[in-house]
Amino acid sequence: MSQPDAAEPFSRRLRETRKQIGLEQAQLSAISGIPATSLSHFEAGRRKPSLVNLRNLADALGVSVDFLLGRTDNPVAHVDAAAFRDEHLYSARDRELLEDFKALLAKRAKE
Repeated sequence: MSQPDAAEPFSRRLRETRKQIGLEQAQLSAISGIPATSLSHFEAGRRKPSLVNLRNLADALGVSVDFLLGRTDNPVAHVDAAAFRDEHLYSARDRELLEDFKALLAKRAKE
């Protein structure tokens, strides 16, 4: 059985996220509408999902596509916000400030 390429986080993140929320492949298959055999291939790194399947997996797992692809370590972050696109390049203190700012914006949106 081939292992996923370490440079390709998708297979690892898919498997880890599925297990973390307590789903079996068959359960994720039912939720996402993707055959369990395809999920097995994705997790083993033998196949890559289509864009539709990628979106369906992200929705079913409650994470962003960017997280599954390894573009962010925040499961619910979306890289489409230009202000946060290079977040990984910031210092630890700047990332803390950015998180505080995001929380402030979220709070204001609820008011």
